[in-house]
Amino acid sequence: MASAASSPFDGDDFEIDLSAANADGLREAMKPYMSAARGTTGRKRKTRRNATKPGPFLL
Repeated sequence: MASAASSPFDGDDFEIDLSAANADGLREAMKPYMSAARGTTGRKRKTRRNATKPGPFLL
């Protein structure tokens, strides 16, 4: 089963289509960062669109 991961990073929004195995690998790789992160639920964030930014990636 495939899943998509969406995340803002350095002022750009990204979405990556992942296989189940790669989604699990991404979760594992992000654990140290997520455990140190603050939640932002409920905060509105202004997004910046970049016309030259590449589209979704398939890993």
